[in-house]
Amino acid sequence: MNWKTVKTIDKFFLERQYAQTDYQHLRILAVDEISVKKGQRYLTVVLDYLVVG
Repeated sequence: MNWKTVKTIDKFFLERQYAQTDYQHLRILAVDEISVKKGQRYLTVVLDYLVVG
């Protein structure tokens, strides 16, 4: 299967699952960004710190 097809399918299901974010009980938002490769490749992680911590 072509990687573009897989990306399209994955994006469809992620948007369907997470399109509506519930911010009602959010107290502490944690954001971290790391460099994955040299240059312009970054990974951003966003999470509800109270649920994890």
